[in-house]
Amino acid sequence: MSYAQHKSKSNPEKFHINNLFVPYAHPWYSSTSVNVGVGVSSYSGELSRPHNVSTQNYLLNPHVSIGVKHRFTDHLSLRVDASYFKLYSKSKLSQFENRSFKSYNYDYYTALVIDYWGKPYLDDRYKKWNVYVFGGIGGVHFNPKDIETNKEVVGDYNKSAIILPVGIGVSYFLTDFLGIGFDASRKYTLGDHLDGISIKSSGPIKRDSYWHYGFKVNLNIFNKFNYSNHLKRG
Repeated sequence: MSYAQHKSKSNPEKFHINNLFVPYAHPWYSSTSVNVGVGVSSYSGELSRPHNVSTQNYLLNPHVSIGVKHRFTDHLSLRVDASYFKLYSKSKLSQFENRSFKSYNYDYYTALVIDYWGKPYLDDRYKKWNVYVFGGIGGVHFNPKDIETNKEVVGDYNKSAIILPVGIGVSYFLTDFLGIGFDASRKYTLGDHLDGISIKSSGPIKRDSYWHYGFKVNLNIFNKFNYSNHLKRG
């Protein structure tokens, strides 16, 4: 079915189950794009929560990222991202008085991305804005140090953990191949030592997590003109 035929059956501008598995095809653009991002990070664990900005360096904890995205259908993509970021927190709770940590970390993950607006609708410039959600799996490596002494937080724990990232974002096309965007994500760790502190209790383990908020620049990769893709789009 050509894109023109499909367009007559359902509305491609919004997410619709009928559009979900329509293969993406464009005569000029590759299904692959690259992005770079910059933003800030926050932490959620025993010492404080993201809203406790005064204990987390007022969220002035930098975060940089680079990624690749491959589009399979009008609405579905696979995203691979890697980032380097800082976490910083002093204690907000009396039970952890005088405890603090800072760390420089890196993570990586693969995620499924679902776009609200159909990609052909964006390519044809009928719509410049897009909203998306994503979720996946990855890993993080960390090395917490005490803020006051700058010494490593000693303990019997693994300095790596599996992460489950989930997020939401918005993007805007400046040109046919260049876009900018903003997304926010929370990375849940399958561990409780991101800060070098863990509470032992008879109940479930309270997992640490962290947030990334950032701006991205996205570049669609050009192809040589593909006539068969041109025909698919009607």
